Amino acid sequence: MRLVNWGWVAFALAAVVFLAIKIDAAGYAASDENTYYKMGQLIAAGEVPYVDFFFAHPPLQAYMYAVVFKLFGFNLGILKFLSAAAAVIAAFFVFRLLNEKSQIAAVTAILLFFFTHAILLFTSFPTGTEFVMMFSAAGFYYFHKKRSVVSGVLLGFGAITGLLALIPAAVMAGWLLIRGLGEFRKFMMGFLAVFATVNALFLAITRGDYVTQTITYHLLKPEGVLDKAAVITRVVTRNWLILAASATAVFAKSKFRRQVAVPFFIIAACVAVFLFMKTFFDYYILNMLPFLAILAGQGISGIIETFRVRRVLAYGSVLAVMAVVGFLNYGSFAANDAYDFENAREIANFVKENSDEGELVFGEDATAPLISLLSERGIALDFVDSNDLRFRTGMEDADSVINKLRGNLKFFLVRSLDFGEGVKLGYGVGTLPEFDAFIKEDCAVAKKFETPWKGRVKEYYVYDCG
Repeated sequence: MRLVNWGWVAFALAAVVFLAIKIDAAGYAASDENTYYKMGQLIAAGEVPYVDFFFAHPPLQAYMYAVVFKLFGFNLGILKFLSAAAAVIAAFFVFRLLNEKSQIAAVTAILLFFFTHAILLFTSFPTGTEFVMMFSAAGFYYFHKKRSVVSGVLLGFGAITGLLALIPAAVMAGWLLIRGLGEFRKFMMGFLAVFATVNALFLAITRGDYVTQTITYHLLKPEGVLDKAAVITRVVTRNWLILAASATAVFAKSKFRRQVAVPFFIIAACVAVFLFMKTFFDYYILNMLPFLAILAGQGISGIIETFRVRRVLAYGSVLAVMAVVGFLNYGSFAANDAYDFENAREIANFVKENSDEGELVFGEDATAPLISLLSERGIALDFVDSNDLRFRTGMEDADSVINKLRGNLKFFLVRSLDFGEGVKLGYGVGTLPEFDAFIKEDCAVAKKFETPWKGRVKEYYVYDCG
């Protein structure tokens, strides 16, 4: 009798290495995560999303962060650890599913999963999609175990975190409907118990603003915000191994059963939806990764069995390739300092030392919320998400917001990247003509902070508008 299941040992070691990488990489970043963290603080203080402040996504992510603020205050390490933990939980369900049939399939899948570029990167710069991924992977596991109510509940939690969870939920529901009404009803009962209840609650509280902010806003976004071809190229070139490995599912056994067919249909549905969307982002691939890993693990295991490759040779070759690519992905991730916000603490100290407790800040959405948290200064108008698309879509009127800011603002925060020779790339709301005119006419530079970066200079301006 075996005393040790080597597959579980491999999973534990991979999870520990992954978490160690995440803990080491945790630091201040100029990214969307700061917006969500600040929203968590506001909710912990009693404010309601969609009513007291704008929020473009379903509520669960912000409420998870609110729990952290209630228990620990602003603790960046814990907030970032939640995203890493979400990846570990997703990997756990992928591993558990495959390990029931094949340890090599299970271990292959989780190694590919943990050290794929997208997982390494987008669990350090949280977007909420990592939680959608977690709930989707867990929901699929219980779907496969024919525990349809539990599966539906988990996909419901995924959908109140991010609407991307509706894609795997729809595929699983469709599969069950084809197979018979009994399990379909159970799945939908679990799903709607969460999704319909939470949505109905926020619809009632917000009098329709919930739909306006989470759905209408995204439909109004103009095309061309991001280059789709460039996004696709990045996704494919940075995550090519797991994409290529998933194609080996043609060698998997039981190709037309739910463990292979349903992940395939989920991936196909995700691709179709992403191509249809006006804008989509690199991190959307997180929604596909557990299912790509499931296909890859079964496919590689199937190749070994189909061609009767000597196991030592097969396992050694597979592990060697994954080790090399994983190391390269880690190197690329570790060298990615584009999001690093080296001056965050210094800027926050300046803001705190040069303002009174009740005075407010405003500015670029990737940085202003973090400065607000670190300096313990509020954001004017509770305008946490100051994404310029709110103005470009017509959801907000720039002149109206500026009029409200006058007399109610101490510091306006601006970020740019200086390429030299007078060439600069601006970010966020400060790039809009109305706000650019406002800070030039009504404010003055109080302090400029700089960080050299790859032959360029990251610039942060603190404008005094008081």
